[in-house]
Amino acid sequence: MKYQWVPASRIPETLRQGAIAAEDQKFHTHWGFDFMAIAEALEHNEKSTRKRGASTITQQVAKNLFLWPSRSWLRKGLEVTFTLLLELELPKARILEIYLNVAEFGPGVYGVQAAAREFFGKDAEALTPLETSRLIAVLPNPRKWSAERPGPYVQTRVDWIMVQIGHGPPAPAVPEGMEALPGEIPSGIPAEMPAEPGFESEPDLEPGEPGEPAEPGTEMPAEAPAAGEPAPESTQPPPPTGVAAPAQEPAATPAGEPAPETPPPTP
Repeated sequence: MKYQWVPASRIPETLRQGAIAAEDQKFHTHWGFDFMAIAEALEHNEKSTRKRGASTITQQVAKNLFLWPSRSWLRKGLEVTFTLLLELELPKARILEIYLNVAEFGPGVYGVQAAAREFFGKDAEALTPLETSRLIAVLPNPRKWSAERPGPYVQTRVDWIMVQIGHGPPAPAVPEGMEALPGEIPSGIPAEMPAEPGFESEPDLEPGEPGEPAEPGTEMPAEAPAAGEPAPESTQPPPPTGVAAPAQEPAATPAGEPAPETPPPTP
């Protein structure tokens, strides 16, 4: 296990901002519980086998400091008690400092200082906005996702967090005569944190589409030329020089008509 405590003064502001944006946007206004998020999670979990959590940063601190990670009503009941005690006894800045020092950022890597040394080879206070966004992006599943080598889905989370902390791509230009909407998100960046993709398989490509060759014998026949357009030239190679072309059989003569005379062969 890798772990090292660092005071709040050595934690980048972008890391604190990213944690609140991605994990608990109502952190500074609630008393430990986000009841709207809890209601939405309960409604989602009734309809889906993929469970969604609604824990606030304070609840995660209570669990990480005093409790165990498995799901049970006993743990949840104790978590409620510890969450209320943390909110009553500690200021928000202290709760956030503890959270970033005990959160798991990778298998056996706890706290932002250990994560910075493990994944980027530097101290926490030297992390760039992009590196802090990568650390925050993997918090929901640090044993599956990598801050060092983010995959496509983690990268979408990184891009979203970068926008939230003011280090994302510039917003698209507003056409003349139109007003920019407040908080406009740059093109290509979702307005909300992208949800984790499901397990649905992508649709199969039709034969002949890019990326998948058509099976032998399934090639589509060439289209006939339109009226008035010359027929396309044959793609068959001409016969080699000195080799006679194969003789063509004479066309069948309709019944009742004399057969055309065959010219004598040229010597």
